[in-house]
Amino acid sequence: MIAPRPAPPAPFDPTWGVEVARPSVAAVARAGALLAAPSLLVAVIVVLLAGPAWGGLALLLGVGATVAWVLGQGWLTLRSCGARRIGPGEHPRLTNMVSSLAAQLGIAGVEGAVAPGAEPAAWLCPVGGRAVLVCSEGLLERFTRTEVEAVVASLLVRRRVYGGLLPLISAALGRRGSLGALTPADDVRALSVTRYPPALASALLGTSPERGRAAAFAFAPADPVAPETRAAQVRDL
Repeated sequence: MIAPRPAPPAPFDPTWGVEVARPSVAAVARAGALLAAPSLLVAVIVVLLAGPAWGGLALLLGVGATVAWVLGQGWLTLRSCGARRIGPGEHPRLTNMVSSLAAQLGIAGVEGAVAPGAEPAAWLCPVGGRAVLVCSEGLLERFTRTEVEAVVASLLVRRRVYGGLLPLISAALGRRGSLGALTPADDVRALSVTRYPPALASALLGTSPERGRAAAFAFAPADPVAPETRAAQVRDL
């Protein structure tokens, strides 16, 4: 008797079957209007002062500057936190985690970096189609292996599900929740990789809450959902 052929593997589902909270049409429209408003205002003023041709040129230049401002947010965050590439032989634990988890999640173009600072912090910054995962020296020194893994998995899962554009726009607007706050589903997806809730809860409680534009890329933004709230939700899972 011929044994039946095994069923082909199901296609990779980056959401892990958990509903993804996409930003509403109204939120996207509001974000676009806020970003476009300065360029439109300048263009209208130029039209009134110098005519339509110069106004059109001013609008094109304004749109270009706005796009550059949005796309440059990841690079600006790397500069502000003082991140540097990991040298040969440095921080092998972080390097191995980033490469192995990125491969597991099907994410290309991710590299690790380290930032100075005694306080635990981590960011995933989109830069030119790639992503740089930055951990502070304080995080690497004070966190256990499972806690570091929870941080890396959380950031990479969000990259896999949401991509890089939404956090760039949120950073450009200066509000982490402008295009959707982190939800319990985001932490559920991270736990589907690490399968150890205590490490994620501990990492959330031990990480310095991030504020400002960099919060859009941070592991633990201070708002609109505080790390303490996320940790409590993880413990209840």
